Amino acid sequence: MIAIKFNEEGKKPCVNCKVYKSKESYYPSKSYKCGYRPECIECTKEKAKLYPKTREQAKRTKLKLFFDITLETYKKMYDEQNGVCKICNRPETVQNVKGIVSMLAVDHCHKIGKIRGLLCQKCNSGLGKFEDNEDYMLKAVEYLREYSSN
Repeated sequence: MIAIKFNEEGKKPCVNCKVYKSKESYYPSKSYKCGYRPECIECTKEKAKLYPKTREQAKRTKLKLFFDITLETYKKMYDEQNGVCKICNRPETVQNVKGIVSMLAVDHCHKIGKIRGLLCQKCNSGLGKFEDNEDYMLKAVEYLREYSSN
């Protein structure tokens, strides 16, 4: 936690613009020892302009930033897969804190970055835990077959 205190003149520097400003230039906050946020109101408002305003804007930003694809490309992939995971053929069920069902994850090869398809979070994390290693996954299949009750 940043603990920049106000000086004798009642001013402190904004962590962003570095300008010394009075208490009126900061939002109050119980999270900080001095009682005010570390970034001035002006810088906070400027930073807020950079954040997506809607869920769709947030999706667009994430897809472009992490996978260099558009939301339209994602939607086309989603439609081609009939809205289900490419591995288990089930729709996503994981919800965020607001109760909204998450998007299918964009699965990609970590070595070359090539997008492979859309996966539910369970399958996507499963691949990740197996480090995309086919040998590990085949051994896991053998293990399951060896101990299956069928």
